[in-house]
Amino acid sequence: MEKQQSDFDDALVVEQFNAMTRSIPIVFVNLLFMTTVFCWFVYEQTSSRLALWATPPLMAAQAARAFYWRRLGRRGHDFSIEKQRRMLRTVWIMCLALCVGFSVIALLTLSLPDIFIQSTMSILTIACSIAIALQMFTVPRAALSVLWSVTICTVFVFLRSENSILIAASAALIVVAFAVARLLRDNFDTFRKLVHSRVDVERMRTAAIDLAMTDALTGLPNRRMFEMKLRACAAQGTEFSVAVIDLDGFKPINDLYGHAVGDRFLEEAARRMREARDAGLIARIGGDEFALLIENADGSRASSIARSVMARISAPYELLGVSAKLGASCGVAVWKEPGDENRLVERADMALYEAKARDRGAVVIFAAALEDDAQRRAMIAAGLREAVAADAFELRFQPIVDIATGEPKSFEALARWRHAELGQIPPNVFIPIAEQAGLIEAVTDGLLRKAARTAMRWPEQIALSFNLSAIQLARLGAAQNILSTLAECGLPPRRFEAEVTETAIMSDVVSTTATISALKLSGVQVALDDFGTGYSSFSELCELPLDKVKIDKSFVDKICGDARAASIVGAIVKMCGELDLSCVAEGVERAEQLECLERLGCARAQGYLIARPMTEDETLAFLAERSGAVRKSA
Repeated sequence: MEKQQSDFDDALVVEQFNAMTRSIPIVFVNLLFMTTVFCWFVYEQTSSRLALWATPPLMAAQAARAFYWRRLGRRGHDFSIEKQRRMLRTVWIMCLALCVGFSVIALLTLSLPDIFIQSTMSILTIACSIAIALQMFTVPRAALSVLWSVTICTVFVFLRSENSILIAASAALIVVAFAVARLLRDNFDTFRKLVHSRVDVERMRTAAIDLAMTDALTGLPNRRMFEMKLRACAAQGTEFSVAVIDLDGFKPINDLYGHAVGDRFLEEAARRMREARDAGLIARIGGDEFALLIENADGSRASSIARSVMARISAPYELLGVSAKLGASCGVAVWKEPGDENRLVERADMALYEAKARDRGAVVIFAAALEDDAQRRAMIAAGLREAVAADAFELRFQPIVDIATGEPKSFEALARWRHAELGQIPPNVFIPIAEQAGLIEAVTDGLLRKAARTAMRWPEQIALSFNLSAIQLARLGAAQNILSTLAECGLPPRRFEAEVTETAIMSDVVSTTATISALKLSGVQVALDDFGTGYSSFSELCELPLDKVKIDKSFVDKICGDARAASIVGAIVKMCGELDLSCVAEGVERAEQLECLERLGCARAQGYLIARPMTEDETLAFLAERSGAVRKSA
């Protein structure tokens, strides 16, 4: 409340001062007239040449002041509130001086023998004072001082004249003075209310702008404010950088514990970022995405500051009874020349994309090569839309065999796609792009249908292994859609193995676990793909509804020459046995690897040593050759 009153008082002073810049020139015009009349009056009564000599300097001084205030009104000023308040106080003092001057004029007429001259000078004085008072109504103390001092003196002169007409006129003069005083008060009240309304409107406008420019949850500036500040920095022409930070691991927390807990984590992350030194302007520009605007910083300094901010974000959290740890990845882009600001956030996003692709917690500075990659991804995304419409995706199938007998147990379906201009695009490239472009469901649904129809040509004991994306797993009714597709193609659920990655599960724990559980209840087998490269620990496997674990190729590559890798694989195999899970080794390319896996107790294997991915017809030939065969080494 005190702040609001202070704002109103300051606004009133500003408006009073602005009004005076328009009114005071007219006041000085009135004074010029009265000065001329007064000097002429003195000269006529006394024949003194002093009055004639005094007139030009007085008129010049008044004209100079009138010109000064008029220039203020036209050209504006940059005076502080306090200076404006002091100048208004000076105006009031000047008015008091006018009161004294006018009163002297009125009293001097008492010595004149001619009643006409007395009354004429008094009437001119009161008329001039009323005109000045009306012009200065925005400063009521000054206006009323002029009005009442001159009125009282004039009435005194009229009463001392012993002229019945002037005595009667004095009463009328008092009535006029009261009417003018009432008019001054009413006008000032209206003026003050108008100022008050303007202050309220401005306060509401400022509040609306703040609301439009501020993120409601964290209190940080939002994307609109960030982009406005970014353009302002670009206009200054000095180097600055933009860092875009994305939280790693936030979505699982939000999904598992709910939005209330997720919001609290975002608030805490924002609070920590505010505490970072030299972080510049920090804004929330997306769900769990934040941006830093760092002035006078090149890429190296911006990266250092970003790492400091990320270190704060990554400290453990203990909120609402939930213990967790968030990570962060960051992309940095540097402004160097006019026009860069239009794509600076986009470039930082490109760098962020690369950072997340490399490793968690990475900071990547934008380079032209990243823009080339982004353009290539855009071409792939456009090609994917055409491929979905034309059903242009193909499948290859790679067998998974029993290591002891060499007998095929299942085939993993692998997607293949050739871009019209870019040629063959591997799945690890086009699948993530399809996810980002919102095409993954159309892609995987079509591929699943093709794969299931192919599997119907295999023997009953051969299963189909198919990779499910994170988006597909999290989709509402995903399990029912998959089972419906299998039923449409005639493939029993017991012959279907759903391969899921740890990353896919952790991206939306609640939804993906529900989908996996529903599939298992229908007889579908569930395999955890690329084990050892994602989030899971051994203990977490106990909580997941799994049937099989696939050991990642990175461990199999080192199994023969690296005792540590062999120990890890052995531990995974032993753990799977204790949890009653099947174990498959991926990426087997050499005979010695297969021998090592067999010694460690791994039951099944997949890789180029056994067979490369095959077409549908090639799978039938492979099955005819291998079915019933016994093979313990390549």
